[in-house]
Amino acid sequence: RAGVLAIAERAGIPVVPVGASVAPAFALPTWDGFLVPLPGARVVVAYGSPLATRAAASGGADSIGDLLARRIDEATAEAERLLHGGGGAEGAARRGAERGESV
Repeated sequence: RAGVLAIAERAGIPVVPVGASVAPAFALPTWDGFLVPLPGARVVVAYGSPLATRAAASGGADSIGDLLARRIDEATAEAERLLHGGGGAEGAARRGAERGESV
């Protein structure tokens, strides 16, 4: 995370948190559990709001890094929800209800 934030700060661009989910897939026995999609797999990619990196230059890199990690986790959870039955109008209504919105 620190490297991404440093590069984004230097370039003057925001960082966009991205998460993904795939099924069916085979998880490799590696440190990161790399997923290899099987034939016919569905892949869902979700992204969050861009995070400004200006605060990283003013000593807030740790808190920005923590926020980025949370946003990546949220995007990954959203991809999981969409992949496993949370997509379409039904899923949108459920997600809206979870946020207290009327749909």
